[in-house]
Amino acid sequence: MADNKNDNGNIAVDNDRKPPIFYAMTNTDLFNQYLTDRMDKMPDRTKAKLNPPVITISREAGCGAEHIAKKLSAKMNALYPNAMPQWRYINKEVMEKAADKLKMRVDEVERNYNQGHREVVEDLFFSLGTNYYNFNDTKVKKTIVNVVRDFAHQGNMIIVGRAGECLTADLDRVLQTTIHAPLEWRAQNLIRRWGIDKKEALEYIDKNDKKRKAFRDFYAKGKALRYDLSIDASAFTEDEIVELLFQTLKLKKYIK
Repeated sequence: MADNKNDNGNIAVDNDRKPPIFYAMTNTDLFNQYLTDRMDKMPDRTKAKLNPPVITISREAGCGAEHIAKKLSAKMNALYPNAMPQWRYINKEVMEKAADKLKMRVDEVERNYNQGHREVVEDLFFSLGTNYYNFNDTKVKKTIVNVVRDFAHQGNMIIVGRAGECLTADLDRVLQTTIHAPLEWRAQNLIRRWGIDKKEALEYIDKNDKKRKAFRDFYAKGKALRYDLSIDASAFTEDEIVELLFQTLKLKKYIK
């Protein structure tokens, strides 16, 4: 900086010039500055890529949940052909993958079942039959947890049954749904679909409802189950239920 000299060559002193003022930063000032610096360094989460959504469908036996899931996945892939990954629904795939991890053949799991009149394959926990006792309880149950969550993490997934609502409750962007209907309606639905008599239909419903409830209750660990959407299948057609699920995904902003 150049010196300010007078005509005599001496340095001129400005007596009116005020000395600089120094401010002491309080603890509040320091904390606010710290927060500002931290916020500046944090990534913009609004621009972060969101995980693809997941739908879980809990259901009472005879409600046609797998048919609905199949139609919904087809609708999603038709409307969003470039979605990655493509939408899919899973049910018995959970059992197949769990059986693979447990080093079992799928036919060993399925062989005790009559495949003629099945809406879905029985839950792995109950389908192991006598072979089940050859495996460690904890290992089998943990395997099911890992398989369901692995599918959920892939996204664009519709998980039918398999205690999906319990095993994905802590994940983001999961639409938890349940489909139910009066007993008589469900029995008539099975009679119409499978050509069985009412006695067979009621026995199937009773057996599977009990098994599914026990399966859910085990993984719920005493916690109340929470659903975003509860649908009475007797009040809507399958296509209408598909539309309800689709519109709910949009309302939740899980899809555009």
